[in-house]
Amino acid sequence: MFIKILINLITFITILFILLFILKKRFSTFKKIFSIILFLIITWLILFSIDYTLTKNQKLPIFCTKLFGLFSYQDGGTVEYFGLGYKIIDFHKIVYGEKNWGNQYKFEKKYICPWFVSYEEAFSQIEQELFLENN
Repeated sequence: MFIKILINLITFITILFILLFILKKRFSTFKKIFSIILFLIITWLILFSIDYTLTKNQKLPIFCTKLFGLFSYQDGGTVEYFGLGYKIIDFHKIVYGEKNWGNQYKFEKKYICPWFVSYEEAFSQIEQELFLENN
């Protein structure tokens, strides 16, 4: 937890110094605005690619937050993490096979998607991907 906070703090301070450097240079207004927008896009791409790589390796994201546990589900421990324009759903769901209570297993997977994708939509997409992999 401490390392995650430290990485976020270092990233924020670095972004702040680079933005101040851009603003202090004697560029035209258009160049300053273009430089800031370009820098923010590149920074977002770096943050997203780090979280994307961690998610694909089934690890927890660094640059996302749980929003005080507001998006935790009582299905086995599923949690939603929110980043800038994307969210990562950490599924820990108990799944019952073919309505047989004795045939249950815990489904664990991390899934990255846009903010507007709901929990149910994400789980149905994962089910479809698993079905296609098994057939």
